[in-house]
Amino acid sequence: MATTEDKLRDLARQILDLPEDELVALLPKFQRSMEKFSSMEEWKEAILLYFLINGRRVMNIQYSERHNQLLSARFAKDSSNLFKDFLPPAGGKNKSGSSSVLSKGPPKGPPRLKPHLSLVK
Repeated sequence: MATTEDKLRDLARQILDLPEDELVALLPKFQRSMEKFSSMEEWKEAILLYFLINGRRVMNIQYSERHNQLLSARFAKDSSNLFKDFLPPAGGKNKSGSSSVLSKGPPKGPPRLKPHLSLVK
């Protein structure tokens, strides 16, 4: 025999399976039923349904915030290694043996040609 907790967990799983956009569309209907108070049964159901849907919305907001925090922390950790080959380590030398790739100056490319401009009168 299923306990009350088992029944509530089943209900939670069923609510999680429902499309959030459809649930959100039902909120105004349940809010009107709460405010109208036409019958005791309808009012009780409206309150429970309204707060179940809002509970799902709060859960999704908290999940998104937590997910974004984890991504930000991971990015911060990963981005700290982005320039490790360009900056000298604590010993002063990088992998190539020089003190810094940046100390070599800008990369040498092909020689620049002077533009051939003539004045037009």
